[in-house]
Amino acid sequence: MSSGRANSAATRADLRVFARQSVRRPAKALVGPNGALDVTIVDVSVAGARIRLPGAGAPARRFVLLDLGAGVAHAAELVWHKGSDAGLKFSKSANLRGLVPAEFSAARQLWLSRNERTALID
Repeated sequence: MSSGRANSAATRADLRVFARQSVRRPAKALVGPNGALDVTIVDVSVAGARIRLPGAGAPARRFVLLDLGAGVAHAAELVWHKGSDAGLKFSKSANLRGLVPAEFSAARQLWLSRNERTALID
């Protein structure tokens, strides 16, 4: 016999439009012009992600998620927060290897500064 909790998790997964990929990538939650919080992307899809925060505090309701490993920035909205995990919904994304909309320019600058030699080769 399966537990209600397992059925609940399966039902949530069935409702997702896009499959999530398990990853463990470093990222930054960029809040405001100078605020950056180190986070880890636990799983990601085209539409959102689950991140792990360094503590139990939540990031801002809306922020830019900079995926350092993939070289992508996402306009993110906090959907849920429990303990050190948070669920995000993406409204817009940009590959940082080329031109980006103004809202992602700070993310691109930060990403380029961390990847000076390899960012434009890929």
